Amino acid sequence: MTGENKKVPLSVLYVEDEAVILLAIKDSLALYVENVYSAKNGVEGLALFKEYMPDIVVTDVKMPEMNGLEMSKEIRKISPKVPILITTAYSDIDFLIESINIGVNQYILKPIEIERLVHSLQKVCDVLMLSKSLDQTRSLLTEYKHAIDASTIVFKMDAKGEITYVNEEFCRVSKYSKQDLIGQHYKVLISPEESLPGFETIWKALSKEKIWKGIQKKRAKDGVFYYVDTTIVPIMDMESDVLQYISISYDVTDLIQKEEELEKRLYVDKLTELSNRAKLLLDLESTKYSALILINLDYFKEINDFYGTEVGDFILAEVGIRISSVINSEFYKLYKMPSDEYALLVFKMKNVNEVEKVAYQIRGIIMDKPFVYLDSEIHIAVTQGIAQEDHSLKNSVSRLLLKTDMALKKAKSLGKPLVVYNDSLNIFQEYEKNIQWTKKLKEAIVSDRIVPYFQPIVNNLTGKIEKYESLVRFIDKDGSVVPPIHFLDISKKNRLYPNITKIMVQKTIETFEKCNYEFSINLSVKDIMDVDTVNFIKDKLMEFPKVKNRIVFEILESEGIENYDEVIVFIFGMKSFGCKIAIDDFGAGYSNFDHIMRLNVDYIKIDSSLIKNIDTENNAQMVTRFIVEFARSLGKKTISEFVCSKEIYEKVKELGVDYSQGYYFGKPEPFILGENIVGKELIQ
Repeated sequence: MTGENKKVPLSVLYVEDEAVILLAIKDSLALYVENVYSAKNGVEGLALFKEYMPDIVVTDVKMPEMNGLEMSKEIRKISPKVPILITTAYSDIDFLIESINIGVNQYILKPIEIERLVHSLQKVCDVLMLSKSLDQTRSLLTEYKHAIDASTIVFKMDAKGEITYVNEEFCRVSKYSKQDLIGQHYKVLISPEESLPGFETIWKALSKEKIWKGIQKKRAKDGVFYYVDTTIVPIMDMESDVLQYISISYDVTDLIQKEEELEKRLYVDKLTELSNRAKLLLDLESTKYSALILINLDYFKEINDFYGTEVGDFILAEVGIRISSVINSEFYKLYKMPSDEYALLVFKMKNVNEVEKVAYQIRGIIMDKPFVYLDSEIHIAVTQGIAQEDHSLKNSVSRLLLKTDMALKKAKSLGKPLVVYNDSLNIFQEYEKNIQWTKKLKEAIVSDRIVPYFQPIVNNLTGKIEKYESLVRFIDKDGSVVPPIHFLDISKKNRLYPNITKIMVQKTIETFEKCNYEFSINLSVKDIMDVDTVNFIKDKLMEFPKVKNRIVFEILESEGIENYDEVIVFIFGMKSFGCKIAIDDFGAGYSNFDHIMRLNVDYIKIDSSLIKNIDTENNAQMVTRFIVEFARSLGKKTISEFVCSKEIYEKVKELGVDYSQGYYFGKPEPFILGENIVGKELIQ
């Protein structure tokens, strides 16, 4: 307040009954404020106040008609907050008390010093200007809030995540009422489509006093999905502690749905509604993958030509549905490739055998049941190629596609249902080798050269042979004996494996039907899952009733017993005949003790990986002792495999193993030895 050019944009009402003072003070005030209204008594002053509503009132006390205090009372009724300054020559206590009661802001003693008056007005003006600024800011904030509430979704939560406010737009979009949400934790707003880790990511960012932004998929109270573009901001106090969080979101449902529709047109096969080849290429470039399976429908062109494109389209769509029914979307994604092919991208796997298992499941779901269209039953066969590639290498996508396609073509050319590409092998030589072994196996089956060999199992307490295990062997044309490691896996891939299992069951039962030994036959989970193989076993048990109480079926634990329902049904069925069950290879790699708890087995065969060095390795001894004690607590017997020396034999007896099997007692032979094979010499 130091010049005309810097007048304060305020108005002052000055009331004084002495004309000389009134004129002098009015002129002085006019230098500092924009407007000055003057009156010579309280009545005129009150009238001017009502007319102009000035920002500040300066008044004398002793005046005719209505004094300054009476006028101030009336003004306070009109405007309780307007600043009032009293000028007076009186300073008695009654005057001060009445001034305080009225709410006078300040009083100035006469005679009035203009500088003192201006200084007092300066303080009042500063407060008024600040108050006006705050009022304006509040007004703007209120308008902003109204604008935000009308167009955006807003909610607040405290530092612990408890919801303290939601606006009407939030309620409109989410279909929740304020009563549904106020006082609840923010987690109630997480839909099943939003994982808890997603919420934890948001909360982690906020806990570090960071702003979080992102697109969220939400489920409204009525179950309808909507999308919001959300920003969550932490609000801090003066000490940088979080007071609350404010979330501001925009409904972007229409935009997301349009993007999804466009993406669907670009990346989704219209017929099957599966992702297409373009999407596969995009995913291969942007995701971590382990392997790829290429699935081809055999002779589909002929089927399409014979039945027509309508039937062909029906089959293509149905194949997609069937494959999708047997895969876990967390680890696999199915794509419809051009023509009659599909691709299955594998994100996570333990080994290639796991992928092969899925491929055979796919083959089974397609081939086991015909496709029925009107009155026609159409049988479809499939051929598959599998390849792996390190996604971190350069050009890995093109190499993966090339390898998978090569594997599929090789499978086609070899008439094989499935081929896995392997960089470490010459794939062409391997295919030729497989062809040769397939031919050999077929000839061996036809010419009866698949035979059982028998290895004795000794009772560790008596030292006598009480059991035998039947082991498959392949007799080549030159008379050489081929162990199963060379042909069993190939037999599983070329669909000869069930024939070998049936031969082993038949010949082993016929052999032991003539003696009184207990004997065991190895079965894979694949055998147990094969209905035809299980029915064959049941038929043989009824045909040879004398062996039912002496036969033991060894299930390979190392293959992974996952189909509990089917395995339990098989075990129950065999037990109803009086047969026994053993878990084979227990202790190899990761062994699941739950198998023993859940499956009603009679024997646990401890794997050779534990037994072969048990006489010198403390860890092997501790694990074996634990298995023995665990089995004994459940009433199960234990059998140690690979007992090849006296030292090992003595150690397994010391550890409490019930039976032993290995070259120390006898190698597998095509005949049964006898109960005294161990003999005095070995025992002593």
